[in-house]
Amino acid sequence: MEPLPPRISWAPSRFNLLDAVIHLQAFVVNARGCTDNLAHVWVREKELTGEDGAPLADAEVGFAPGNEVVLGSLSLEFAGYLRDLGPWFEYLGRFLHALEHHVPLYVPGTRFRRRRCGHSRRWASGSGTPSSAGIMKSPTG
Repeated sequence: MEPLPPRISWAPSRFNLLDAVIHLQAFVVNARGCTDNLAHVWVREKELTGEDGAPLADAEVGFAPGNEVVLGSLSLEFAGYLRDLGPWFEYLGRFLHALEHHVPLYVPGTRFRRRRCGHSRRWASGSGTPSSAGIMKSPTG
């Protein structure tokens, strides 16, 4: 049996939840690392160097805007596409920094049941208050 199957009908153990968070975190961070590794392979294959012929510094290797030696070695169309993604690369960098160093991804321990949706909508709109047990109640009971 899978420790945390997609269609779970029970509350998983704390161990299984933490295990899922660890694996999810590692996947997301490593997926970004794969693109960095691909850029390093590209630099080696194309024998790209700095203007002075020295190897590129790690900070100069990547597909984000600002890595002009690497982008200059790509087709004009693809390099232009990557440059247009500048704001996305900036956002992704900030998101991954927070993810890697501050805030882990979250895997909820229980499902949010549809019958509770009305209660949470009323609470979110300010017409309901949360009970001490964490269940959303309307002001009238």
